Amino acid sequence: MIEKARADIATIGQALEIYRIDNLRYHSSSDKLCVLGSVPALLSTSSRYRRGGHIKKLSDHPWGRPYQHEHLGRNGLSFDLYSLGADGAQGGKEDEADIYAV
Repeated sequence: MIEKARADIATIGQALEIYRIDNLRYHSSSDKLCVLGSVPALLSTSSRYRRGGHIKKLSDHPWGRPYQHEHLGRNGLSFDLYSLGADGAQGGKEDEADIYAV
């Protein structure tokens, strides 16, 4: 399950980068990750969406909860993308450990 979460996080991270390339910015902090999978009903003239979105399917992590996303990530990154692991709480070890994008 940990490897599945890591693979999902890598895929979502790539979709965020493609969104940034298409729109010359990351999506706003008020947007959720679901913006990657669908075209909003009201598009701003500055937004460019790919047909079908930037990711084919945005699923929950293997433990059934949504992936977490925060702008202005740790260590100077543009964003943090992560799973809280099996327990759904920060911290933990083994299956309960948080899984971050590398």
